[in-house]
Amino acid sequence: MSEYTRKEIDTKLQFKKKVSDKLVLNVKLMHWNTLAQRLATKDKYPAATAAHLNWDYRFKLIKAHVTKEDPDVLGICEIDCEKNKGKFGKVEVAEGQKAFKQMTDWFTQKGYLWHYAENETGCHGTAVFYKKAKLVLTKWETQKFDPSEPYFFLACKFSEAV
Repeated sequence: MSEYTRKEIDTKLQFKKKVSDKLVLNVKLMHWNTLAQRLATKDKYPAATAAHLNWDYRFKLIKAHVTKEDPDVLGICEIDCEKNKGKFGKVEVAEGQKAFKQMTDWFTQKGYLWHYAENETGCHGTAVFYKKAKLVLTKWETQKFDPSEPYFFLACKFSEAV
């Protein structure tokens, strides 16, 4: 594996689409696995510190990094569910719904629109946040890697906002 400088990596991560010789869209992408709060338990993650299993602490880290990187599009996996379909206690459901609301409210305040899809377990889902001043979501669909598993990804198509 060859080594790249940060500048080279940033250049490679910025996708550019050309029509003729004119640049029409330059998009900075980012992805984050937030670890759904309903999954953040010491029995599932025994090596994790108590701080890292705490949603407020993790959300503070997410906000700082997203603010620093300023992505146009951010894919989030293991975002907590908006509603509860899974078999969880009242505390876990309330914590998950709090995390979902904090995440979507913060991105909305930062000028992002979002789309969310919940997995079949009712525990967590996948979301895409995108800058409303720059992009329009023109198509989305969920696609599974394996039909027998509850896991999927969210495929999105964007156009430039005018």
